[in-house]
Amino acid sequence: GGGGGAGRGEAGGGEAPGGRSMYVFGYPSDPPFTGLYPDYCAGIARQAPLDAANSAAVMPCGMTAGDSGGPWLARFSPRAGTGTIVAISTYKYNDGAKSLYGTMLGPGARSLYQAANAAPLPRSSGLPELVELPG
Repeated sequence: GGGGGAGRGEAGGGEAPGGRSMYVFGYPSDPPFTGLYPDYCAGIARQAPLDAANSAAVMPCGMTAGDSGGPWLARFSPRAGTGTIVAISTYKYNDGAKSLYGTMLGPGARSLYQAANAAPLPRSSGLPELVELPG
């Protein structure tokens, strides 16, 4: 597989959210947050109501705007920094409910992750060239 270090994980595909423990990460920016530091929610994710395609999950979370695009990790180990990304934060309703919705990743995401992880890293030529801008 790919590079080493903390925060390694994998992408899931087609895993149902029903009643499983998740960690959701993001950079919430509306008060009381600043968007400068990551935050997270931990809880039980469930299939979003009225989601006939079974592609969205919901979980209790008080993060504010800025959390969009953050990963949802199943089987996350805070000590090891590993887990499986199974969804991406996508929306909230502006109804006062402290719920966050995520789009579940399908098999295509797993295939893309595996291909990228197996690809050789490009060789670095050192520092980038400095280009003098006119003006």
